[in-house]
Amino acid sequence: MKADFKEKNRGVAFQFIIILVISFIVYGVYVGANLYKNIMDNHYESIDSMVDVTKDNLSQTLNFIQGASISISASDSVRRWISDDTIYFGNTKNSYVNKELLNKDIQSILSNTGINSYSYLDYVVILENGDILTYSYTSPVPVSYIYSSVEDCYEQIKDEDNYSIVLPPTKDRPEIFFTLRLQADFSTNNSLYIVSGVAEENINKIYNDTLIYEGSNAYIIDKDGIVYSSNDDETLGTQLQDQDRPDKLYIKRRINRDYYYVYTMPKSVLMRETLSNMRMYFLISVLMIILLSITFIKLRDQVSALYESEYESRIMLKETELKNLQHQMNPHFLFNILLTIQIKAKMAGDEVVYKMISSLSSLLRSGIYKDERGIISIREELRLVEYYLELQKMRFEDRLDYSIELSEESIYDCTIPRLIIEPMVENAIVHGVEGISEKAKVDVKLAYNNGDVIIHVIDNGAGFDPKEVDLDSKDSTGIGLAYAKERLQLIYGENYGLRVESAVGNGTDVIIKIPKVTRVME
Repeated sequence: MKADFKEKNRGVAFQFIIILVISFIVYGVYVGANLYKNIMDNHYESIDSMVDVTKDNLSQTLNFIQGASISISASDSVRRWISDDTIYFGNTKNSYVNKELLNKDIQSILSNTGINSYSYLDYVVILENGDILTYSYTSPVPVSYIYSSVEDCYEQIKDEDNYSIVLPPTKDRPEIFFTLRLQADFSTNNSLYIVSGVAEENINKIYNDTLIYEGSNAYIIDKDGIVYSSNDDETLGTQLQDQDRPDKLYIKRRINRDYYYVYTMPKSVLMRETLSNMRMYFLISVLMIILLSITFIKLRDQVSALYESEYESRIMLKETELKNLQHQMNPHFLFNILLTIQIKAKMAGDEVVYKMISSLSSLLRSGIYKDERGIISIREELRLVEYYLELQKMRFEDRLDYSIELSEESIYDCTIPRLIIEPMVENAIVHGVEGISEKAKVDVKLAYNNGDVIIHVIDNGAGFDPKEVDLDSKDSTGIGLAYAKERLQLIYGENYGLRVESAVGNGTDVIIKIPKVTRVME
């Protein structure tokens, strides 16, 4: 009986072990399947996010490079050629001087746009038909190599009808050529070519560090699948193949209207990464079941909560980074668009639109581009006012007159906080002039008074009741006036600032008082 009891206990113990093993296997399969799915989803999410960020960086870079060509096409030298396409003919003194001016324009644009600070663009060459007029480079490149490469490029584009062509690199020629063709007279074939050479490896650097998985590849392709950049040099200039292979992960994102970013990698790599992570997890799980079975559920909940918290933190971080990216202002893009519109208007013969865009570009360039000074001369501030009023004069035509009067020329050299007068003039137009049907007038008057500078911005517009506008409150309708007053008082003290004289139907006079200071502070 005792032996039978022991044998029975052995059987019970064996059954318990079998049940425990089977339960663990079932549990392991269940957990393993969910773990595999979660890890794979995390890999896909990480790769997808990485591709989106890289795509955005590539978009900015390509716009930056193409914008350089557009800026050059709107330079003074190119515009002179459009007006007279004979200025570079022959070996005369005038043609030599014009070529020197063209070279200076290119160098100035490359410097002003900041492209010299980046290692994207290697060199820019200007050709008239097949003759090289001038060139400029941003990185050391042999002149003979530039001439040879550009001549090969010209042979490929000279018979094309497209005015903007991008040539992909090859294994033998590692440059991407961004070309732009201009014509002064469309009845002739005389053309000016702007050719920008970009080493493919410079583009490659943008995404090369993101290829962290074994066997992963990245490509920049056009609509026809031609490869313009890749970590796989063998594919440069060829058509991308095997895009729909089931054994590969294939992610494609549009960079702009002409190009796409493609990321590929073997799915087997993701599976190995996932299984490797799973093995470690199962080891930890076994130890937890054996040693901490009592606290397993609690610990699992804590790990789950920690995972969710970390995931939410990552999402919030991504959203913050995206918002920061969306709020970055790239003036190059804005100016390039305006230059493109300006060129189109000029070519279409619309002088009004051409002049309006030119004035707007000057206003923006003088007002917001590469000028971080807080204090400027009154001459510079009035230049912004003049640009703005010229635009409004073109808009309202005979309905608007304006004047800018100084009692003494020396007032031009006095200083003023940047963008103080111009917003007041803008208020006069928007809130005063636009609301009346009769002829409008805006006068800007500057004069000395007891060692101070007094500025009047006067309009004959609709006017308002000053009691309804509290200049000491940013919650009122006079928020712009309130900020201007506070800014002036913070800089100069309580004795300075602005006040408003107005009445309903009798126009408005904004009076600005600042001290007479003639040293411009950088």
